[in-house]
Amino acid sequence: MSKARSTNASVDDLIRSTLTEEEGRFYDELAEPSFLGEMLDVFRGRQKFLASISFVYTFVFFGVSVWAAIEFFQAGETRSQILWLGVFIAAFHAVSMLKMWYFMQMNRNHVVREIKRLELQIAHVSASRDV
Repeated sequence: MSKARSTNASVDDLIRSTLTEEEGRFYDELAEPSFLGEMLDVFRGRQKFLASISFVYTFVFFGVSVWAAIEFFQAGETRSQILWLGVFIAAFHAVSMLKMWYFMQMNRNHVVREIKRLELQIAHVSASRDV
């Protein structure tokens, strides 16, 4: 993993060395957002309504899973325990699926950001060759 980071750092250094001072400042403005920034970026854009709903439902299903776990341990009959275990598994599965969707959206935003950076670099290289 450290080799990948050092490779990325060396590529970034190589890119910065070929840029002019003004382009270097612009490139620095495109820095990677923090994890919290990436999480909040999901709530901006075209799917912010869907992201907000999934965020709320994640907490709702988590609450249901906690409630089902409590009821499972308080149930006296085996049939009731099986019922509450089923509710717990279904609710916790829903939480897992919603989190996976959320992280896929974060990954999509990250890939789109990288593609835009590449487009910018390609435009810069083609503009410098035309001059």
